[in-house]
Order: sequence, then structure tokens, then C-alpha cells
Amino acid sequence: MSAKIRTSKSFFVISFALFLGACFSFVSCDKKEDAAAGTISEKVSIVEAKKEKYVEELNSFGTITYNTKNDVTSLEPGQIYYFPFKEGDTISKGQVMARLKNVQLEFQKEQYENALTTANASLAIQKNNLRESRLGVESKMLSLEGDLLNIQQKELELKQFQEQLKNKIELHEIGGVTDSQLKQLQLEEKSRITDIEILKKQHEISSLGMRDQDLIDAGYKIPSNPEEKKKLLIELNTKSVITQIEAAEAEVRNAKTSLNSINKLLDELTIKAPISGIIGVKKFETGEYVESNAVIATIIETSSVYALIYLQEKDVVNYAIGTQLKIEIPSLNKSYTSQINEISPIADTQSGNFAVKAAIKNNNDLIKPGMFVKCSIINNVQDEYIKLPESVLLFKNENSGTVFLVKNKLAVQKKIDIRAARDGFIWVSSGISEKDIVINNPSPFLKEGQSVSW
Repeated sequence: MSAKIRTSKSFFVISFALFLGACFSFVSCDKKEDAAAGTISEKVSIVEAKKEKYVEELNSFGTITYNTKNDVTSLEPGQIYYFPFKEGDTISKGQVMARLKNVQLEFQKEQYENALTTANASLAIQKNNLRESRLGVESKMLSLEGDLLNIQQKELELKQFQEQLKNKIELHEIGGVTDSQLKQLQLEEKSRITDIEILKKQHEISSLGMRDQDLIDAGYKIPSNPEEKKKLLIELNTKSVITQIEAAEAEVRNAKTSLNSINKLLDELTIKAPISGIIGVKKFETGEYVESNAVIATIIETSSVYALIYLQEKDVVNYAIGTQLKIEIPSLNKSYTSQINEISPIADTQSGNFAVKAAIKNNNDLIKPGMFVKCSIINNVQDEYIKLPESVLLFKNENSGTVFLVKNKLAVQKKIDIRAARDGFIWVSSGISEKDIVINNPSPFLKEGQSVSW
């Protein structure tokens, strides 16, 4: 029993020795003995460190948001009797989107219309009064002229009578006229004189308001032209009626103003779209009562939209307004080139990220708010760094790593700072210099200080 066990153990030791020999032969096949140093040289692949511009690209996700939105309100309360649109419908600027009815405003409009009709009638009456007053003044002026002519006629008749009386007195002296007849004639003379005096007084009374002094007292200058003077006298004697016309005109204006105001309020019951876009939110339906300044609907302007993404604090400092970016909308299978239009000056209180917006033209309204987007942002500042294949790394820990350099045909480990890693390459910010020889795909058996060849 023990002889069999010893035989098995011997067989296992021999087999293991042959296996190690084969491995050693395999490892040493790429190695050669350095005649001068008497050491084994490792066959390696190398790359030369070269600087290239690093185009920093940041990939992020976000959503489509609207460019602008407008809450549509009614300044006046009323009941909706026309509102045919639903959420998602397209509407054009200025298009009637809803109509409201307000019975109280309509009743007030009827009152103001009646008030305007009454004011216009009153104005017409006063204008007619002015016309009649002017005719009355002209008639009075003609009457005064007639009175003057009558006085002149009476004075001529008196003069003629006095000549006749003089003859009668002479006849009386010679006995041709009796005392009684002479006395009768003298009484008639006095009567004629009295009549003329009465006519003059009546003319003076009738001339009140028609005298030159009246024009002067009213602030007018006496024109030399009789026709101009006549116009001033008519104006002076119709001032009260003109004042009444002005008051009636003021009533008409007030009535028109009130009517225009109520019509404007009624116009507010016809709701028109302030912008073109889509109905994003509809808050009322036909038949419902709307209070003043209540939001009836929200219109979202969609001719252009924003791609909204969020960047971390460490990333947002590398970008500015105008930075180019590429936007992909997977649901539409479309890509767009744009630039950053807005960067929020304040970070989100919960996530600590900054909102970034980029405008996209949306002429066909294919892009809808809420759609998922992918964004690739290119940094405007492009610095030069050592660019190496990622396969040179012996170890990597976030933004640092270890590589093998070749110094005097010896492998030397070097720590490096990694600026970025992308697409199978790394960009090194410090640790190695341009034209340094870096071992690519280093063997896990390679040791620092070991001789290498290539």
C-alpha cells in the first residue's frame, strides 16, 4: 500500500517539474540574455509621448422645454359660451379662442346708449335754440334800424308842423286864427315832441346789448367793418345759448366715453390668443363662470424650444453662453446643432446642479415639450496634453495612474495625473513629458529596473 503511494507522489513531482520547465521555456522565448550585463531583457511594445489638443466633450441628458408660455386671462368676469379648443390644439396669434357673456355689462351698455341718445337730442335742441337766437338778434337789429327811421320821420313831421305853427301864430296876430285854434295847435306840437322823446327812450331800451359800449364792456374791439361788428353783436347776444351748447356737447362726450369704456370691457370678453402656439393647459369649459383675471388657458409658444440639461458645478465652469453643442432626440431620430443660450446663475437647491438651455428651431412643431434629449457639449477652451492609448496603464485610480517609462533601456515606473479618458485614450496633465518612451501593454511580470528591448 505504501509502495503505491510513493510511486504516485514521484510521478506528480516529475510532472510538475516538466510543467515548470515548459512555462520557463515559454516565458524565456521572448527574452534574450544581455551579454554585457548578464541579465534577461524583456521584449516590449512602446509608444512615444506626444501632445495633442484635448477637445473636451461632455455628454448629458435632459428634456425639451418650451421657449415661452402665456397665461390667458379675462379682465372681466363672465360665463363662457364659446371655447372650442382642447389641450394640444394649435392656435395662431390674434385668433379668437373663447367668448364670455356678462349680463350686467350688457345692461350698462344699453343705459349708456340711451344716455348718448338723450345727450345728442339735447345738443340738437340747443343748436336749434342758437339758430333761433341768432335770428332773433338779427330781427332786433333790423327793428332798431326801423325805430331810428321812424324817429327821423317823426322829427321831420314835427319840423314841418312847427313851420305851419309859426304861420298860424302870425295869422293869430292879425286875427286870422282864433285863440282856441292856436292853443290847440300848440298842444299838438307838445304832443308830437313827447311822442318823439318816447320813441327815443324805447329805442334806447331796445338797444341794450347792441351798443358799442356793450361790446367794449365784453372785451371786444369795435371793428370798422359793419359786417364784422354785426357778427360780434350776434355772438355777444347769443353767448348764453352757446354756453348751453357747450354743456350739451360735454354731455355727449361723457356719454360717448362711458359707452366706449363699456364696449372695451365687453371686448375683453372676447379672448384672443396673445401668441401662436399650442394649448398647453385648459382650465375652464363651456358654460363655466370665470372670475376676473382668472387664467382660462396657457398657450405654449413652440416655433422654437429649449433643450434643458443640468450640469454639475465642476463642469459648468468650463462652458459659457455660445458654446456649441449637439442635441439628439431619440424619439424623433433627429440631431440638431445649437449653442448654449442660458446658464442659470444659481444652482438647484436640491441637486446642486446648474440649468443650461439651448434653443432649437421647431418650424414643423415636431418637437414637443417633455421629450427626452441627449446632449454633447464641446468646451471652447482646448488645451494640449500628452495623449496615450489607455493600454499603457499599469494601474489606474480615478484621475491618476501608473505607467512604465523606458530610461536607458530600463523599465521605470511613473505616476501620472489623468486629465481625461475617452474612446480608448487618456490625456495626461502631469507626470511625463513629450517624447518620453512609454511601454504599451506592460506585462504583469515586468518589474521596475528590468532591462527592456523592442
